[in-house]
Amino acid sequence: MDKPFRLDYNHAPNFVNSGSLREERLRSGDIVSIELLTSLDSFFARELGYKKAGFFDFSPCSIALFIQKIAGQNAKIALSSKLSYFCIEAAKILEAQGADIVWVAADKDGYLSKESLVKAAQSGADYLVCSIVDEDSFLVENMDAIYEYFGREKIIADISNAVKKIDTDKYAAAFFWGYKLGSLKRSGVYLCGNPALEMLDSIDLSVYAHLKEAFCAYDFNVDLNIKNSFIASLKDTLKDDFSTFIDPALTLDNAVYCRFADIKARDFIRALALDGIFTTNGELCSLGLSKPSRILQTLGYGEDEAREALSISFDPLVTPDEAEFLAEKIGFRYRQIRAILG
Repeated sequence: MDKPFRLDYNHAPNFVNSGSLREERLRSGDIVSIELLTSLDSFFARELGYKKAGFFDFSPCSIALFIQKIAGQNAKIALSSKLSYFCIEAAKILEAQGADIVWVAADKDGYLSKESLVKAAQSGADYLVCSIVDEDSFLVENMDAIYEYFGREKIIADISNAVKKIDTDKYAAAFFWGYKLGSLKRSGVYLCGNPALEMLDSIDLSVYAHLKEAFCAYDFNVDLNIKNSFIASLKDTLKDDFSTFIDPALTLDNAVYCRFADIKARDFIRALALDGIFTTNGELCSLGLSKPSRILQTLGYGEDEAREALSISFDPLVTPDEAEFLAEKIGFRYRQIRAILG
């Protein structure tokens, strides 16, 4: 097989092509622009079940502003330590502005810590900000356990990795990154039950329209057997040298967070690229920092362990034969690198 395999589908789906994409920004008083903006807002609100939806530039500043508008100026806010890089940076902005922030820790199994949730609730936190599906591991959070301490009406959810992948409950508010659906990096959508809320953010109608195209085109019709056979093949080949950080049964159906013992992920990623197999060791917004997974270290893994991680997610077009081929190639490259390292 000589085609490239991109095993980072959940991190960066292929872009949706748009021959009609034009650089048009919202212009005050332009009836055509207003009608298009209104239709796009209505589309996302209707599709995701909220009264209000709107475009925002997915950035720490925009996320911080949205959280502040939902929670209120003087609210105490609990935040999951497993939030994405942009969301963590948003929390730092809120802290710098004097917001009362409580951090919720996570356990090594991947879930938010019950003890930490209890402390956050007892501290009087008004809202909890958390991801429904984590970065890197793509663990699906146990929301029923969280509801014991924070009801749906007290949750501001990052649903970036959940949209069109799993059914989600309705929360006080939610937001997602368009890039996770194959749209442009600076795109995002916020959702809430307050029709009067306005972000007063810069709106690029061409990017917003492209995000709708990406949303409609995104496919997550994956075969769980692909992941299971891939894992079984690597375990059979590499024995104890291969393991998973998070139980694969707790993650999205196409995702596995692997550990290959005693080799750094960066070296392994480069070697696999020679075979046309492209993957990553973590979230793309911090990829250039050359640091091991922040998410894994949040769960209590050491830096050396985190440097051995690969985050693999299959696209819907991968076949069982291709999954077997990939497992063989990855196993071969791993043994080759271990032999070179001695």
